Amino acid sequence: MLRVAGPLTLAEVRGHDLIRMLSRDGKPTGLGDAFATYGRILKTLHLLQFVSDERCRRMIGAQLNVTEARHRPRPEDLLRTARLRQLRDPHTDEDDDDCGQE
Repeated sequence: MLRVAGPLTLAEVRGHDLIRMLSRDGKPTGLGDAFATYGRILKTLHLLQFVSDERCRRMIGAQLNVTEARHRPRPEDLLRTARLRQLRDPHTDEDDDDCGQE
């Protein structure tokens, strides 16, 4: 596994070629299986740490809050969007009451 990681880190091998090397006919090779198993082990360890360590949960929660705050629309953007919708849709609620009646 280290023989694969080294050239990839040093940009001696492209990721596409590495993926081709780790699978044959759509099925993983022995080395591909080893990488998949190692990935599952790391994922399991991370989940166990998340469940058992409150400090870890707080850190991840704080980072999620920061990330979500970056993508939250600002109040002035919401007002601008509402104004644009009013300009595009000239119908009012009073017009909807008359629908279907002549």
